Amino acid sequence: MLEEHEQGRTLIKNMHSTVAKEDMDKKAFINAASSYIELLRNHITKENTIFFPFWALPLNRALIPSQHSTDYFMETAVRLHRAAEGMPFTGLKPASPNPTDIEKAEKALVTGNIDPLQTLLKEELDNETSKWFKKALEAKKNKGKSLEAGRRWVDSYVKYIVILTNST
Repeated sequence: MLEEHEQGRTLIKNMHSTVAKEDMDKKAFINAASSYIELLRNHITKENTIFFPFWALPLNRALIPSQHSTDYFMETAVRLHRAAEGMPFTGLKPASPNPTDIEKAEKALVTGNIDPLQTLLKEELDNETSKWFKKALEAKKNKGKSLEAGRRWVDSYVKYIVILTNST
């Protein structure tokens, strides 16, 4: 399970590096995000079926049904988990909500209706395509004014074409 933490950190770094670039590689991001989601699902299943039940055994045997015991168990489990990740324990926190695209993807799997997810992704793709189109169009107007303007035109043209080809 420890190596899964390193794999997760690597996938997160991959997602960050694709988003940090002005010419974001959507396919690379989607591949890294899909791998991370799958890794996380499998990891959480292991935690829920192996890790947490294992650490809960002494509490279950002692049959201490107090809230204090439950809180102590959860803090200990999270503390050990964070230590395994090489991260400090900063207390128990409520789960943070998923981003909109993940929420819609999860809901699509539950409901069997992918339309809301596709609408969201289409809007994001439309926005990204429009952004690069405008940049290329503006650069095209000025391409003959200087060598640097010509280079900006080629750069924006290539990025515009790449975003179109990566989206299909």
